[in-house]
Amino acid sequence: MKVNYKEIKYLIGGKLPFKGNSCKGYIDNEGVYRIISYATEVYNSKEGLNLTYYSVTTSKLQGIIGEAIYGKSLKELRKEEDKETKVIQALKDNNIESEYCSPNTVNLYANKICIELTSQQVVKISDNYK
Repeated sequence: MKVNYKEIKYLIGGKLPFKGNSCKGYIDNEGVYRIISYATEVYNSKEGLNLTYYSVTTSKLQGIIGEAIYGKSLKELRKEEDKETKVIQALKDNNIESEYCSPNTVNLYANKICIELTSQQVVKISDNYK
C-alpha cells in the first residue's frame, strides 16, 4: 500500500520502510536506511541528505526528510551547506593539505571568513576534506 506525504514524514522519522507514488524508503542489507525519489537516492543514514535540486517533487521529499531527521527546513539545510562550501574553498585557497586539516584548522579558517559552524559541521569538514 502506498503512503501519502503526511504519513511518510513519520515513517522517515522512525527510519521505517515505506513506498510512495514517486519514492520509497528501505533498509539495505548493511543496515543503511535509504530514501529514493524516482531513481535518485536523496538520503542514506550513512552519508546524510543529498541537497542537490532535481525537481519540485524531489525537493518536497527532501524537505520532509530535513524536518523528520534534522528538525530543519530544506532552505535552512541548503544554507548550512553553502557555509560548509565556503569554508572548504577558503581552505583550498590557502593551500591547506588534507593531513593538516584538523577541526582547529577548520574553525580558524571559518572564523577568518566570519562563518559560524556547529561542532558537527567542523568535524564533517575536517573528516571529509581532500
